[in-house]
Formats: sequence, structure tokens, C-alpha cells
Amino acid sequence: MKRITLLGATGSIGLRTLDLVSSFSEEFEVAGLAARGSNVERIADLRPAGTLSFSGYEQIIPAALAGHGVALGRSPLVKDLLSSKELVAPFTSTADPARAYFAIVAKNAAARPEVAAFVDWLKREAAKR
Repeated sequence: MKRITLLGATGSIGLRTLDLVSSFSEEFEVAGLAARGSNVERIADLRPAGTLSFSGYEQIIPAALAGHGVALGRSPLVKDLLSSKELVAPFTSTADPARAYFAIVAKNAAARPEVAAFVDWLKREAAKR
């Protein structure tokens, strides 16, 4: 069985595609839909064949790598996978919000050379991103 994801499901081509898929239900399964604008009520009763639910990146990213769907990921966590083409970005723009990170050090540890060295390393690594 071939699984399809249909973008623009409520346009004339999308609606015709859904008609064809329903005529060949033993060969095709609608895995996902995207729609907006007119005719949305025509697809309101459609339901996905199944759903997956995850609670963290340690589950989401491997599922996306295995081809189980689309995942949203923070750029620093998926950039290597995107560079190696193991994952692909369906859009050219990103939505990374402004973020802030803090290294919090206890007063009694701040003077320790190994702590200062670690915080300096952390700042250098963060500056590379």
C-alpha cells in the first residue's frame, strides 16, 4: 500500500486526488492532509490512518529518520542531520525564536579553575552556533 500526504487538499486538484484515492483504497492510504481556505468542510470527516505521539526529541528524531512522519526540531539539534541529508527541511525559512542560555555557578565554585574553564568552553561552543 502506498501512503500519500496531500498538500492543498481542498483545491480542485486535491479534491480530485482524494476522490481517486478513495476509489483505489486497497492501493493508497492518506497519511496526512494540509488544507486551508475554501472547501475545508469537504474533508472535515477524514481521519488519519494512525497517529504517533512522542514526549521528547530522543523519540521524535529517530521516528522521523525511520520515515514515520514529519518532526519539528530545534536547529542546533537537527542541523547535522540536515547537512548529511538524513533529514530534509520542507521549508526554506525557519522559526527559531530568540533564545537565551545561562550558566549558573554556585558562589563557592566560581573561583575553581576547572569551573571557570568549563564555563569559558561552554561560551565558545555557544558562540559557534
